[in-house]
Amino acid sequence: MKANRLFFANNLVHLRTKQGKSQKELAEELGIQEDRLRHWEAGTNYPKMTILVPLVNLLGFTDIYRLLTEDIRH
Repeated sequence: MKANRLFFANNLVHLRTKQGKSQKELAEELGIQEDRLRHWEAGTNYPKMTILVPLVNLLGFTDIYRLLTEDIRH
């Protein structure tokens, strides 16, 4: 299955809110601009792999393939 920006965006919002983190908090933990995180959550682009791995680790979800290819909110 091919990566899907909307699945990723929705999954990212879901995991971030499940962890009780604001966009600002998560951006600070990753050392990135909050605006970049907003773009990911809007589905306009993906993070680079060097950010994606720490991102999923911070959110407690390590299956990157599922994060990019299916809706994990169920």
